Amino acid sequence: MNLVNALFGIVLCFPAVYGQVYTFGFCRDIPTVMPFQLELYLGTWYEYARFYLKELDGVTCARSTYSPNPDNTLQVVTEGIRKGRPVTLVGLGEVFDPINDPARGQLTYSRSTPVLPGGNYWVVKTDYNNYAVVYSCNQLGVFKVETAYILLRQPMSPSRRLLYGIYFYFLRFGINPWNFMRTDFRNCRRPVRYRY
Repeated sequence: MNLVNALFGIVLCFPAVYGQVYTFGFCRDIPTVMPFQLELYLGTWYEYARFYLKELDGVTCARSTYSPNPDNTLQVVTEGIRKGRPVTLVGLGEVFDPINDPARGQLTYSRSTPVLPGGNYWVVKTDYNNYAVVYSCNQLGVFKVETAYILLRQPMSPSRRLLYGIYFYFLRFGINPWNFMRTDFRNCRRPVRYRY
C-alpha cells in the first residue's frame, strides 16, 4: 500500500517539474566554486546550452542579467525570443550560506510565471570572464529532477576543449551531459521587455 501511495504521489508531482530532466535516482552533492566571488559573477550571461525545460521550449537568444537587491538577494531577469515575441522572466536569487558556500543558492520565480516556483542554483564551474556552469537537482521521492546551464559572457560558441571539460565534469558525477540542448542565437534582435 505504501508503494502505491508513493508512486501516486510521484505521478502527481510530474506536472510540477515542467519538463525538466527527471530520472530514477538520488541527487548528488556536487561541489560548487570555492571561493566564489559573487561580485564578479553579477552582470549578463548568455545561455549557450541547457537541459530541456518546457517553459523555455522554443526560446532563442536567451540571456540572464544578475543584479544585487538592497536586502542581499539577487534579481535575475531572463530575456529571450519565442516565435518572434520577446519573453521575460523575473526571478529572485537567494544564497543558502553566504559565508561557507556562497555559490549554492535558490532561484525563485513569482507564481504568475509558468516555471517551477523554486529550484536549486549551484554554480559548479566558472572563470567569471568567459563561462559559468550552473546545476540544479531537486529530489522528488525516488526521482531526481535535474537542470543545468552552460552560460557565456558573449553569445558565441565556446572552444571544444571547454565543452569537453564541462561534459567530462558532469560525467564524473554521474550526470548525463548529453541532456544539454544548444540555445539558438541566429537571427537575434534586441529583446524588448515583455511579461507573461
